Amino acid sequence: MNKIVLPATNVAQQQCDVFLHHEYVYVKNLNLNFPMALRRKKQQAPVGEKGIRIVTGDVMLIGPYQVQVTLMDYEGNIV
Repeated sequence: MNKIVLPATNVAQQQCDVFLHHEYVYVKNLNLNFPMALRRKKQQAPVGEKGIRIVTGDVMLIGPYQVQVTLMDYEGNIV
């Protein structure tokens, strides 16, 4: 498992899980006491326990952080 550490008091120790499901990448919030959101272009949606699909160019809003999403295939090509 890969980990990203975001040191802040309003971010959970294990905030979210990014996972592959049927060839698509999703993110789900592991601790709803610490809300997070996904911004795609001008739209923004909360990330819940069920997960939401992420694509290159999305931004995950986690506490005070904005995490830019770039997805790559196994050869290093951006998808």
